Amino acid sequence: MTSLIGVSLNIGSHVWYVRQVLAESAAAAAAGYQIEVRDAADDPKRQVAQILEFLDLGVAAILLSATRADALDEALDACVDRGVPVVGESIALRHPAVVAEVRVDDTAAGLPLGVAAGRAVTVAPGRVPLVMLVGHTKLHEAHDRERGFLEGFRSVHANVAAVYVDGRAQVQLARAATRDAIAALGPFARAVPDALFGVDDESVIGARQGYADLDIRLTGTIAATYGISPPSGPAHMDDGTITFGAAMFPEWHGEVLMGLALAHLRGAAHPVLVNPPSAVVTAAGTPTGWDRFYRRHGDRYELDRDAVQALESR
Repeated sequence: MTSLIGVSLNIGSHVWYVRQVLAESAAAAAAGYQIEVRDAADDPKRQVAQILEFLDLGVAAILLSATRADALDEALDACVDRGVPVVGESIALRHPAVVAEVRVDDTAAGLPLGVAAGRAVTVAPGRVPLVMLVGHTKLHEAHDRERGFLEGFRSVHANVAAVYVDGRAQVQLARAATRDAIAALGPFARAVPDALFGVDDESVIGARQGYADLDIRLTGTIAATYGISPPSGPAHMDDGTITFGAAMFPEWHGEVLMGLALAHLRGAAHPVLVNPPSAVVTAAGTPTGWDRFYRRHGDRYELDRDAVQALESR
């Protein structure tokens, strides 16, 4: 059997996937395998071509962070024909080629993040808090994150005014979309939001830059996001740019994804769905600081696997 495993990423430049791939590579090497990585750059057609290329290379298995689940049937059908198992990540893939998946319960993870942000927001009696959501229209996972966040926020503040911006999980796109939204909504949008929620830290950073472009200071705004992947995530939490984050641990995802693929190749029993743990975190040095889970060594961040394991066992 070949010792090559293909990895196709939806947005490979994202810091999440940079760290996830490092973990996948290390886990593969420990088992005597190598990985071949491709970046679809959020393009489903490119991802189809990458998967077909992997099959031509004769890979033993494919780890797939899908761009769009409804656009990959051609490639996944070919995986079935060639007998190549697929392990999916993030986006649900309902296809016979997929032997296992690692997926965060985005709604459940968003709820405590919304509660934390809601409790941190103080509004005068009779005033309705304003929330800006910076999401990714094409991904239903992003909508699940927003739904969970709003549910949690509304458990604290029953009435909420919400503005939605499609930032597509990229800093510059979120920046431009935020500027456009403020211009389109007029005076209402120039009100400083009480809470700013992004489906990842790039979304929050881009939205903040969009406000800054229009000389609107987000003084007092509570910012919450998913991801907080090192190094940028912890740095933005420590400097106050991001108030609350849902730590999702890309290294843990990478190890679990590769572990599922290797177990399947060995013919060993394995779960078909793994929901990884998450935790709401704040700046380092606080009781809920991100440093509960990461140890910093200069510019390097090392995941504390025992701490994550404790989350899993709760």
